[in-house]
Amino acid sequence: MKNEYGLRKLVLINSANYEIAEIPLDDAVSIVGPNNSGKTSLINALQFLLIRDKQQMDFGAHDRNSSLKFYFPYPSSYILLEMQLKSGVVVVGCVGKGFSNEYQYFSYEGSLHIEDYKDVDGSIIEEAFLQEKMREKGISINKYPRSTEFFNNLYGKTDLASSDLDIRLFSVAASLRDVFQKVLIKTLHLDKLDSADIKRFLLQINAVNYSKEASSRGFDFKREWNEAFQSVEEDKAQYKACKDSMSSINDLERKYNRIRELRGKIGTMRPLINKGLSQWEEYKNSENDRLENDLARVKAEVAEYGKKHDQIIRDNEEINRKLEEIDSKNNRYESLKSRFVLNIDEDVLRQNLDSLNNQVAAKQTLLNSTRQDNVRFISKRIKELDEDINQSLRELESGEKLFKRQLQSLLNSEEKDILYNLVNQRILSLCVDEIGDVRSFVESYRTWLNSQGDVLELNGLTLNRCEILAMGHYEEKSSEEIREEIKSSKAELEQYRDRLRAVEEREKVEKELRELINRRDSAQKELNDYIEFVELRLSEAERNDEKIKLSKSLQENQDNLAKFDEEKEKSQSEEREINGRINDLNKRNGEISLLRNKRRDVENYADVLELANLPYVYDGNVMEELPELLKNQVDDCDELDSVSSSKNRILRDLEHRGFTKFIGIEQEDEMTERILDYAHTLPKEEAAIQHNLHVAITRVGNILIELVNQYKTFEDDLAKFNVLITKRRVSDLKKLSIEINPRDILDAVKIIARHSTDSADSMGLFSPDAKEGYAGNPEVDKAKEKLFRFCDNNDKLRLENLFDLSIKVQKEGELEQNLSDLNAIGSNGTVLMAKLIFGLALLHWMTDKKNATTSICYLDEAASIDEENQKKLIAAAREFGFVLLFASPTAQTTVRYCIRIEKRNNRNVVTDKQRITLDPIEVRNEE
Repeated sequence: MKNEYGLRKLVLINSANYEIAEIPLDDAVSIVGPNNSGKTSLINALQFLLIRDKQQMDFGAHDRNSSLKFYFPYPSSYILLEMQLKSGVVVVGCVGKGFSNEYQYFSYEGSLHIEDYKDVDGSIIEEAFLQEKMREKGISINKYPRSTEFFNNLYGKTDLASSDLDIRLFSVAASLRDVFQKVLIKTLHLDKLDSADIKRFLLQINAVNYSKEASSRGFDFKREWNEAFQSVEEDKAQYKACKDSMSSINDLERKYNRIRELRGKIGTMRPLINKGLSQWEEYKNSENDRLENDLARVKAEVAEYGKKHDQIIRDNEEINRKLEEIDSKNNRYESLKSRFVLNIDEDVLRQNLDSLNNQVAAKQTLLNSTRQDNVRFISKRIKELDEDINQSLRELESGEKLFKRQLQSLLNSEEKDILYNLVNQRILSLCVDEIGDVRSFVESYRTWLNSQGDVLELNGLTLNRCEILAMGHYEEKSSEEIREEIKSSKAELEQYRDRLRAVEEREKVEKELRELINRRDSAQKELNDYIEFVELRLSEAERNDEKIKLSKSLQENQDNLAKFDEEKEKSQSEEREINGRINDLNKRNGEISLLRNKRRDVENYADVLELANLPYVYDGNVMEELPELLKNQVDDCDELDSVSSSKNRILRDLEHRGFTKFIGIEQEDEMTERILDYAHTLPKEEAAIQHNLHVAITRVGNILIELVNQYKTFEDDLAKFNVLITKRRVSDLKKLSIEINPRDILDAVKIIARHSTDSADSMGLFSPDAKEGYAGNPEVDKAKEKLFRFCDNNDKLRLENLFDLSIKVQKEGELEQNLSDLNAIGSNGTVLMAKLIFGLALLHWMTDKKNATTSICYLDEAASIDEENQKKLIAAAREFGFVLLFASPTAQTTVRYCIRIEKRNNRNVVTDKQRITLDPIEVRNEE
């Protein structure tokens, strides 16, 4: 009977070389077309909408990337399914994204109409505009950002949000979804289904009935066996190592007892010593403060006496200085008194000094006036002045006979200026009697000058007229002016002659000046000494009285000095005594500090009271015995370290000998006590080994018993599966079922499992004295070795290793056969029918029968199956909840729909025009 819910229509648009393909899925279909015409591509497109794991998709010889380009070459490539579900009619699909060839899943509520995917111009809507265009048509598209969301809903998600669209097609348990898809792919490629696939699928489908250990991860018998008996062997090794090391263990016990004694003593004395140190610190600080105060007081006294002593010394020095000063003045007075015994007038001394000062001043003035004079310069200047005076006198004597005088009346101003600047002045001052005719010279000169322009040519020289005129103007002095010059020059000449004489006599004057200064200084000293004599004479009585007073004070100071020195010595003696007591205190404190710094019981042994120890009692005086107690504490710590080291050497020696049972315990005390306890209870340990031997075989046996039980469970599951198979008639086969064939390894598993359930038997099998933990039962040994060899070759022991599956086949009139190859059961058509029945049965077994929906399965090469068997397959598929699709080059008349693939513009097309609807088929009930 046709199921009410399930797939109703498959549509491809611009996908898999189909321009358009529309396939009904509500009943059996025959897809007709020659080989390589696109029949398989059409069915394989369903994988994108039904297979969750992309890695499991199967496109034959084509990889996934090339398949993506084939199915989604454009952003307008669609694969669409219409489904009738309990929630209503829904459409699910995927559309290409363009250049990446990836695709987007979507769904919406309503029927599938190809016209909905066309735009107003007839073009196919691209993915980017799909949601908007569909909204304009009143269709609300639900996109799935991740493919996992789409398949979670498709495969039975029940916790839907209010906004989610219910598209649940398959009701498959979450644990079966992967295997369901694997089987579904096989039903699309029946030629690849074989016996091994059926065995694997059956195990995976029913894995929920088996333990995870045996059904998936497997059971490493060899490892489990070795691990089970490893602890027993280890226990035996520890037992023997302990028994052989009793001498060392006894020594360990002695060392441990001494350690506990030392810990008790150290732990008891530590707080007492700490308290004693605290008391000592208080006493030391108090005593030290008292002594320091006394020392400060005494030092202050000593310092005060020192200050007084120093002050007296300084006073005496001052008194002696004053006495020496008085004696010096008296001696000076007596010396002056002998010089000035005659009466000398002070005024006479002063007059004599004043006269000498005046003479010195006169000499210094003369010397100062000639200090910068130079004899050569003065002589030259005297000569020049003599010549100037003589020249002026000659001018006065010559009068109008002078050359320049006569030129003055003959030449104009410019002519005179040029001549004045061209010739030497002395030439102009010559007498005309000496040089010739003046007028003739003037005519010649004027004629030459008039012939010149701005530039004067003179004996090869080129002179600028303006520059010659700028050098000066000719001026003629009067006789009166010449006389004034002669007078002035003579006065200046006399001054230079005086200076010349002064310079020449300078050394003589300087000598006279020095003599005058010496005489003046002697006169000044004589006057000063006289004044001093008068003053000393007037103060003589006062000095003598002062000397008497100072001598008396000096004696008093000497008496006080002796007294202060005596007091100072007493204070210094007390200071030495206090310093000695401070030194004693510091020495004792240093000794205590040194021992305290050597202590290790404060930090390194901070947890000593928390460790195992023996009580210790002390009744002495800690303060009095503090150094000795500190030394003992240090020595006890040293001994504790030494004994602990010895104990650790014993522990390492026990480990070296193989007694490692308690080595992993971090706390050494616990490890030591556990070792000692173990050694004291060896008889009990031997009994425990006996018990653990029984536990070991039971542990391994329990796992094998579970494996045997799983095998029995699988036998039951296989019987149920065979019920689904045997109901369906396959071609000319009278019987078709799957048989389980045990392997030899199953017997080995059962042998060890059986022995492990009998406690008496297992105790007889094993002995603590046996070399490898067991005495050796031939049957068990053989089974164990067989399982060991299996694990060496196969790693793990799983349920699937205990058996093989075969196909039990019987044709009419023939004997039963057990075949290992599914392809050997008959003709190609019979094999295809059998594979289809097996695949559909597996899928049917995994689905929830209460929420069944109709899906599809695919059968290629349908032409090899006769019509009667086609009808049977269609009926069987319906019973399992599937619609059968046949594919062949020729049409099948047993189906409801017959569809032929046509070519248009080199692309495939399947529309209503290529579909033929046949009458419903009649299926004869074989049962």
